[in-house]
Amino acid sequence: MRDNRKTEIKVGITVSIAIIIIILIFGWAKNLSLNSERKILTLKFNSIAGLDVGDGVMINGYKMGYVNDVIIKENYALIKVNLDKEVDIREDAKFSIMMLDLMGGKKIEIDPGKSKQLIDYSIVHEGDFLGDISTAMAMLSSVQSDMVDVIREIKVTLTNMNSVIADDEFNKNLKQSINNLKLLTRNMNNFLQENRMQLQILINSSSELVNNTKDLLKQNRTVIDSILANADNLMKNSSLLLNRLNEFAKETSESNNNLGRVLYDEKFMMDLKTSIEQVKELTQILIEQLKGEGLNLDIF
Repeated sequence: MRDNRKTEIKVGITVSIAIIIIILIFGWAKNLSLNSERKILTLKFNSIAGLDVGDGVMINGYKMGYVNDVIIKENYALIKVNLDKEVDIREDAKFSIMMLDLMGGKKIEIDPGKSKQLIDYSIVHEGDFLGDISTAMAMLSSVQSDMVDVIREIKVTLTNMNSVIADDEFNKNLKQSINNLKLLTRNMNNFLQENRMQLQILINSSSELVNNTKDLLKQNRTVIDSILANADNLMKNSSLLLNRLNEFAKETSESNNNLGRVLYDEKFMMDLKTSIEQVKELTQILIEQLKGEGLNLDIF
């Protein structure tokens, strides 16, 4: 009877220890904690790409919490993360869903920020999904046809380039062009070598001419300024003279001066015309008398 009692006690202790171990393992796997001072932060993502409860939350690469709950909405998802009490997150922090490893696991990476103001745990904060291998493969699939076309075009271009480069006539012309360029360079070098002194003299002469011109301008600055001032006055006087001539012509055409009244007076013009005709007749009479019997003057 006593042995059975001992056996039952041993079995009870073993079962109790096993239950405690199972609870501890389960709590570790689910990131359960008895610490009530942990911080809860709510994040909003347009896509969580397989993020699940229990996935890690990293701050600068170090695990400081875990995903506590995932709430799926119509166009977004709310993620509640459970953080250690000693975390220091600022209001300009950034939140991103990233790959945990090549096996496809997910994690939330937090950049704690540098603001002087602490983050407000009572509001929802926006996060970004930075993509993973599956996202990259999906994007690659969307541009696969374009890449095939580009590769085909590149292949055609390379084929054409090879055909051009392999052409004997092209190679001959290319070599000839290179030889001509080498010859031109050689001739240019020879020309510079042969005319080094002349070029130096030309450069020195140009420099001397510039200096002399500069000195001439400096020495005759007063004269030049006077000439420019006189030229300016001449232009002003010419403009004034033209304006006066225009005014005189306008007054003449409108008969506002004596010349205009003489030129545009019809009676005066008729009298002038009559006088000219009478002078013409008198001249003809005198010419006829001189050709005939002489000048016949009948004074009385």
